Amino acid sequence: MKMRELVLDLMRLLENLVQMEVQPQLLAKVVTYLLML
Repeated sequence: MKMRELVLDLMRLLENLVQMEVQPQLLAKVVTYLLML
């Protein structure tokens, strides 16, 4: 999978998580994952 496609998928996932107003811990995990790319 191309890096750009992966980033777009993660951005989409992040948008969904924000819309659902998820738990801060889950959001933190996603952000941490993004930072590790």
